[in-house]
Amino acid sequence: MILQSQSQSLRPLTTAHLAQTMTLLELNGEELRQKIEAELASNPALEQVDEHRCPTCGRLMVSKGPCQLCNQTNRLSSDQPIVFVSPYSDFTYYEPGSNGHEDYSTDDINPVIEDLPTFLLRQLAPDLTLEERPLAAHILTSLDEDGLLRLPLI
Repeated sequence: MILQSQSQSLRPLTTAHLAQTMTLLELNGEELRQKIEAELASNPALEQVDEHRCPTCGRLMVSKGPCQLCNQTNRLSSDQPIVFVSPYSDFTYYEPGSNGHEDYSTDDINPVIEDLPTFLLRQLAPDLTLEERPLAAHILTSLDEDGLLRLPLI
């Protein structure tokens, strides 16, 4: 007796396009800008066009703000988010009188350092009742730097 069997398996396939996308996603903003400038300099057929397109329909947007066409269709359903498209220059800060190409010092930017108990309590608080929150705060502040409970269980 001859038996035939079929099996299906799903294997991830890494394409060249996916590999290139992954390397670009790993870059920070400055490295990505340098990569774009290098590609523009090495290939004369490429040019950078500063235009704003709607991320939903792809139409050229003349004014800032939401796309007029997509905004009209989304008014019917209130659960859809409104997407605002802003140029990169809206998110960068340059001193008045500068040409905008100087690097500013990152020493003036103080990162917010959040300790483990605060981070965990912020994540857990919506699921806790008001009576449970002080107990959770006490337990979380009793954790050591490895996340282990230092208090005796009794």
